[in-house]
Amino acid sequence: MRGFNKVVIVGNLVADPELKGTLEKPRTSVAVAVNWVRMEAGAKKEGAYFFDVTVFGRQAENLAK
Repeated sequence: MRGFNKVVIVGNLVADPELKGTLEKPRTSVAVAVNWVRMEAGAKKEGAYFFDVTVFGRQAENLAK
């Protein structure tokens, strides 16, 4: 039996979502920035990870709104 992997990304949108594709197969692309903070050798370090996300179907239409 095969399973599904699930990833939850919580962050800030880098730009407005873009709806593309056709009426039968819509897709929306968006970039998400996730900030991080950690202590390293007694100093506070900050940065961000950037994720490009593509969503298909009805979820793509809802995200574009």
